[in-house]
Amino acid sequence: VQNRPYQLTNRAALYFIDEASDGNLDLNGDGDVLDGIAAVFDLTGGGGEVRPIATQFPSVGLAGDAGIGWATDGEYALFTVNEADQGFRDLNGDMDWFDATLAWIDPANPFIANLLPYALAQKPMVAGDARAMFAVSETGMGAVIGLDLNDDFDTADDVAFVLDMGSASGTVTNLKLACAALEQDGVDAIVAVSEASQAGTDFNGDGDLDDILRFYFDVSESPPARLPLGIAPTTLACFRYADDEFRIAAVMPEGQSFNYSDINQDGDETDHVLVLFGVDPSINPPRTRPQTPFVAEVANLLTDPPLILADRGFAWAGSEQMAGLDLNGDGDLFDTVLQVVIYSLPE
Repeated sequence: VQNRPYQLTNRAALYFIDEASDGNLDLNGDGDVLDGIAAVFDLTGGGGEVRPIATQFPSVGLAGDAGIGWATDGEYALFTVNEADQGFRDLNGDMDWFDATLAWIDPANPFIANLLPYALAQKPMVAGDARAMFAVSETGMGAVIGLDLNDDFDTADDVAFVLDMGSASGTVTNLKLACAALEQDGVDAIVAVSEASQAGTDFNGDGDLDDILRFYFDVSESPPARLPLGIAPTTLACFRYADDEFRIAAVMPEGQSFNYSDINQDGDETDHVLVLFGVDPSINPPRTRPQTPFVAEVANLLTDPPLILADRGFAWAGSEQMAGLDLNGDGDLFDTVLQVVIYSLPE
């Protein structure tokens, strides 16, 4: 496999076979030995190695795009197929061969890959609980002008899509949001949306279009309803705490909107502060839990995401100087101290 990416499911290993390192064999019939061919190795049933094929190409392997790579949950796997590496074939019907398209497989039946006609954007796909999220390039969906997938009257965006791999044929839903990044934990997903790319919409009311706001989705719903969180964090961590509670710890830069100026009330707007949110996904559409957000009062210049503590709370490094507190009791304000936040929201 050389340096190509690999992934695991509950029962299989998934990887790209390097043609040049595997005896200089042309495994996808495109006349060269430069590709990485998708393969599945059964770790539990003794089935050995299988190279999935698509119905469009019933006799050759599929060349994966290592730049975007794989995504897996416990049962399913997704990978990208590069048109140029697949013999310059037009896989998404846009009359060119410059795109990377999406394939997904069930490792319990690894012989067939389901090839979907979408030009993937250069953003990592994510998966969980038989659902996956991926970004489609509007420009890549048309040979000349592309396709407007989020109804903002341009074709320059990367738009978020949801794939339900548990359905009979793999149902795909367009979320119609120009996404900067995707995050997923099971059926809970967060889409980072660019204001400038989403029809120039000022989602957080701060008078500019420079922000990347977060939206929550429960992707088990059909179609998934969106919950605007109204935050533009530097980074975040999240997990499902209960059926009616999804927890988010967002590292918020002060001054990014009128709601988040001096968040920790220390007289400046120069900090990154940990802000906690609760979302109730048990109703459709989902909503924020009562009395959120609230501030954990842990400030720092660091932008590393919080650490999730066994699905109970979060830990994050706190700056004594920014908090104005002697967090470790040594008589000075010069330290960075790990802070633990364990919380339960009221009913």
